[in-house]
Amino acid sequence: MIDTQVAEIDLKIFQTKDWKSEIFGCPSCKEPLNADGDIMYCPSCQTVYQVDNGVPVLLSDQLKAPLFRQELPVKSYYLNERYDWTRDPKGLEYCYHHYRKWETWSALKKFLQPESLVLDVGCGTGLITGILSRNHYRTVALDLNRWALFQMNGKPYVAKAQADAESLPVQDESVDLVIATEVIEHLEEPGRTAEEMLRVTRPGGHIIGSVPNRHPLWNVRRQLSISCPGNEPFHRNFSRREIADLWQEAGCQAEISAICLGMNWLWIVNK
Repeated sequence: MIDTQVAEIDLKIFQTKDWKSEIFGCPSCKEPLNADGDIMYCPSCQTVYQVDNGVPVLLSDQLKAPLFRQELPVKSYYLNERYDWTRDPKGLEYCYHHYRKWETWSALKKFLQPESLVLDVGCGTGLITGILSRNHYRTVALDLNRWALFQMNGKPYVAKAQADAESLPVQDESVDLVIATEVIEHLEEPGRTAEEMLRVTRPGGHIIGSVPNRHPLWNVRRQLSISCPGNEPFHRNFSRREIADLWQEAGCQAEISAICLGMNWLWIVNK
């Protein structure tokens, strides 16, 4: 049942420029952004960011040029991927994704308050964002893949932006809960993303995420998965120690547990 207090949050705040300006930050200097029609701009460093059909393109100038020239093989692959986490999975793959979704929801809902502001990093087509939206939680949904973001058109309580997980376009200490499920295994420098997630989380907030571990079933992923891409350039499976070290190097301790029948690690970080 949806908490009636949550349902009373005024949806209009998600449709105003002021709300976006309070959360979104320049990916380069992290200062607040102003909105003006089809652009957002940074008064501090004077950078202008386009808004494409309601979705701000908040990528730094240093990233955009090599990314769109296909000079970054890993990022360029995920920029152009066409996979809908909510509709494409079939068979065992469907069971896996949705079981993971509900296990993640069970963990994160313990930290939600009616007024919580949530950041979903690498949201894809909204596997987790969709639950938050249905339960009336304010969510900032970020992904490098603009196509994936457009699959969530019409979801209430959601502000979307095209963004790089290693340089989040979010102001310092501006969100209560950060989610990053099945994201950092696709990143060549996950430590940068861990530091960024800590930066944007308010004191007393939480960071929750998951990654595939080294369960033997992952060795036959291509055979079990109907839609597993054969040309995926980077997919890292983590040990428990590697996740613990990742967060320790970022300056925090992580509570780590196994989920999805032991195939994934779930971490919870308290800031």
